[in-house]
Amino acid sequence: MINNIKGKSWLFKSKVSRKTVNYFTRDLSIMLSAKIHLVDSIIILSKQNSNGSFNQILSSISNHLKAGASLSDCLGQYPKFFNNLYVQLVKVGEVTGRLDEMLNRITLYLEKIAELKRKIVQAFTYPMLVIAVAILSLSFIFFYVIPTFSGIFKNFDSELPWLTLLIFNISNWLKNNFFYIILFFMGIVFLLLRTKKEPKVQMAFNYVMLNLPIIGNVIRKNHISQFCRTLGTLLGSGVSLLEALDITSKASNNFYVKQDINNMKYFVSKGEKLTYSLSQSAIFPLMVGQMIAVGEETAELPFVLIKISDHYDKEIDAAIEMLSSVIEPIVIVLLGIIIGTILISIYLPLFNMSNIIQ
Repeated sequence: MINNIKGKSWLFKSKVSRKTVNYFTRDLSIMLSAKIHLVDSIIILSKQNSNGSFNQILSSISNHLKAGASLSDCLGQYPKFFNNLYVQLVKVGEVTGRLDEMLNRITLYLEKIAELKRKIVQAFTYPMLVIAVAILSLSFIFFYVIPTFSGIFKNFDSELPWLTLLIFNISNWLKNNFFYIILFFMGIVFLLLRTKKEPKVQMAFNYVMLNLPIIGNVIRKNHISQFCRTLGTLLGSGVSLLEALDITSKASNNFYVKQDINNMKYFVSKGEKLTYSLSQSAIFPLMVGQMIAVGEETAELPFVLIKISDHYDKEIDAAIEMLSSVIEPIVIVLLGIIIGTILISIYLPLFNMSNIIQ
């Protein structure tokens, strides 16, 4: 019966937000802590939820729970909303009889990850907004202002300065090839969307993102924080190290981070410590390896991993603030140089207007 759910899970792919899943986890944890039966809790949540698609999911889950299925099996049929990490933690909660505590742990984890993603989006949004405004400003100048002056100067029978001619030629080229430029960029976007799942394309994209100036450092810290928080949460919940590494690897969307985690799995399976593989990593800095070594020696690895994640979350906050303070002046200076050059090129003929008239 549960297999019938799996075939229909794609119907809800675009209709249920992560925030809805987070609220469901939090509310279910609270209700189970209040000693309300699991099936009754699911039914209550399905009635009070305003998302019709998610209500259908909860109704199906409650029906299968009544038939004797476990919650982890039911949630596993919706991997788009309840990933492998989520399902494994729920399974551990069921086995230990501490499902309410485990759901609360999942809630805290999801909130932290959601907050981290919001910060990363913020780090990208502001620079992109500033750059977009700059592009629009330059577009107005090249497509409207410069052609106006070009028409005026054509009426004077005199040789224009080389800088003025250069700016006029750039403006004419952009106007004449505007359609082809748009097609070119649309083609690049289409090509990237079609090939984004290709391993080589993913490798190249991940490499570029990790090595971008300023922003690449934020992305790298984000991956380290997510790895440490995910692995720490799993280990703290009683999941074995090898299984936790496997789940953490699947939760990562970066090729090079996955590669490092798979190396960790290999060495751990051979009886080595995590720090042995981390010493050869290009992603994880020496500090992370040293702190993990301390966690392994003191048998407090989950606690240390969460502490590392908290540390990098603070560093991401600081990096985003720095990014906001650096990007804007850089874009403004570049925009000022470009606009200043354009103004000089336009005013040069005006300075010689008396000679042109003569």
